[in-house]
Amino acid sequence: MKKTLLCFKHLFTAVIPALACLLLSTSLQAASLGSAAPVTQLLARDLTQGTGIQLHYLPAERLPLNRIPAWFNRVNPSELPALDAVLTLESVWQDINLYPALRQRNIRVVPIDLAQEIAPGGARVIQRPGLLTPDYFWLDLNNLTLMVNIAARDLSRIWPEQATTLDHNRRQLVQQIQQTAIQLDDLLLEAGIESLAVDDERLVPLALMMAVPLVTADQADMLLSTGKRDGQRTWVVDPLLRTGQESLADWLQQLLSSLQVAAE
Repeated sequence: MKKTLLCFKHLFTAVIPALACLLLSTSLQAASLGSAAPVTQLLARDLTQGTGIQLHYLPAERLPLNRIPAWFNRVNPSELPALDAVLTLESVWQDINLYPALRQRNIRVVPIDLAQEIAPGGARVIQRPGLLTPDYFWLDLNNLTLMVNIAARDLSRIWPEQATTLDHNRRQLVQQIQQTAIQLDDLLLEAGIESLAVDDERLVPLALMMAVPLVTADQADMLLSTGKRDGQRTWVVDPLLRTGQESLADWLQQLLSSLQVAAE
């Protein structure tokens, strides 16, 4: 009897720590979140700070946004990680269609569309009607705020134990976005900029957010462009076509700094 109890004790002592390690390992592996666009990756990085959620940027980091759809058409689903959730823009950028391939790796993967809340009457980003190709709608900071809120809300439902941290990060992000929007408005006013033009239609969301007339380049007080243009006051904008920024806060500061340079 004593020998049996001793064997049971040894078995109990050996098995319980092993089970605990297994459960911990499973828990850590479950906290995985993917994205496939620079803006969604930055948003995920800022929102999940301090949560322990592991982030996966699926395309090669060297690829610009316009080449990511072709990469997804070629990638073998077996090469992708088995994720618990993925941040997408599929309701607008339909060519970056992550969910079907990721579902092959984990049938339980949860898609979170940041452009269209997946809920009855869910919120949706604002877009101009009749667009043949999607624009950079996240340049409208109102849309970016909505994207942050959608992501935080759904991630909190997937990982309720991280809800407090996620909401804290969300509030910080929203505050940074709102402050940047106010500062951009103030800079335009101080510089006497009363009209804007764009050299790429996909930059229009930022121009419209500024609430000044959008005119042709030869009539505009300032041109929005992704590169410097000689002979005209130019606000050089990084529309997040590539990875490289460390955080959304850094990108917002760069957006503000580039307008300060243009307004001088």
